[in-house]
Formats: sequence, C-alpha cells, structure tokens
Amino acid sequence: MDKEKLIKDMTGPEYFGPDSSIENRVAGLLGKMTLEEKIREMNMLGSAGSIIKAGKLSPELAQQFFKGMGIGAVQDPRLDPMDTAEVINELQRFLIENTRLGIPALIVAETLHGVMSPGMTVFPQAIALASTWNTGLIKEIASVIAREARSIGISQALAPDLDLAREPR
Repeated sequence: MDKEKLIKDMTGPEYFGPDSSIENRVAGLLGKMTLEEKIREMNMLGSAGSIIKAGKLSPELAQQFFKGMGIGAVQDPRLDPMDTAEVINELQRFLIENTRLGIPALIVAETLHGVMSPGMTVFPQAIALASTWNTGLIKEIASVIAREARSIGISQALAPDLDLAREPR
C-alpha cells in the first residue's frame, strides 16, 4: 500500500484496531504527529516532581508542562511505592486523556542496585555482585528488581548493562 495514501486515509484512531499491522499503526501515528510532537516523544521529563503537589499528580502543573502534547519518558517520582504507583497511573491516564495523540510515557528509574525509591530492596553494587561469580544469584536479584519496578509502573530501568570485562585480571 502507498505510504502517503495510508497516512492521508488515517482520520481517526482506527490505526489502533486489532486487525491493523504494526507497520500501518506506526505509519498512521507518525503521519499524524507534528515535528514538535516527534521531538517531545524523544525527550524525557527528568523529574516527575515538577508536576506533583503533595504527593499527587497536579493536573494544573501537568497541563502547563505538557500543553496538550506527550513526552517520551518521565523519571519516576521517587515517592514511597504506593504513592509512586498512584502518581504513575494518574500520569499515564492524564497523558492518554489530555494529549492530542494519547501516547503514554515510558517511566524510567535508576536500578543500579535496586529500584531507587523509598521502601524498595537495596542490593550490593554490581562490582560486589560480580565478585560472587554466582550468575544464578545475580539473575535472581535482577528478577526481584524487575518485579519491584513493574509493581509501581516503571517500564524502563537504568542499570549496568555492558559486560566489557571478559578477562577477570
């Protein structure tokens, strides 16, 4: 199908339909996005704290910041786990209901040695874990970190991910 015709024919959210291919969904969505929206989707709000008041998402502050457009990612608010989950749910609902395209954000958090939010499990740093030579233990720890992160709405973890040292000396 001609890409230009596909984009022109997209007049509503039908490109999200269950029968639409990923290629059609992507083409339809990108065809609807302005340059500014595309740039914002590649950006991150470095602290959700700027749109939170008294531990809750402030619709007024969120409206001022987002101005009807989305954003690619938001750093987790680092509240206690229950409040973090509630704020992330409020934020995603806000983005879906109050932005032109309704795209939810990736929620990003530091997970170097656990989810860096109050009340979450803290594990030893990567260098200490590596010195155990126990890959099973490290996999188990990574699974705990992943479950804790997902339990409060975090969808992207920042953690050590390069195994550059192949020779232990």
